[in-house]
Amino acid sequence: MLIRVISTVTLVLLYGVFSVLFYDAAASIMSQVMGVPVDDSINFLQKIYEMSFYDDFFRLVFLVLLVVLILIWFTPIRNALRKASM
Repeated sequence: MLIRVISTVTLVLLYGVFSVLFYDAAASIMSQVMGVPVDDSINFLQKIYEMSFYDDFFRLVFLVLLVVLILIWFTPIRNALRKASM
């Protein structure tokens, strides 16, 4: 159980460090991308796609975090639910 707690805390801390480091870089890149004037609709759509890419990337990283946390805690939760249902 201690290993699960330590791995959970480590994983959440690593996620926080990752988010801080890469979110700042993504915000800087997006400010440069959006600072360039839009000359036609294709360029506008490209900028919107680039913005959504970074949002989707951070959502994907968060989902990976949730899946790993579920994998870490699945067995203890399942065992606790089995004991509670008896």
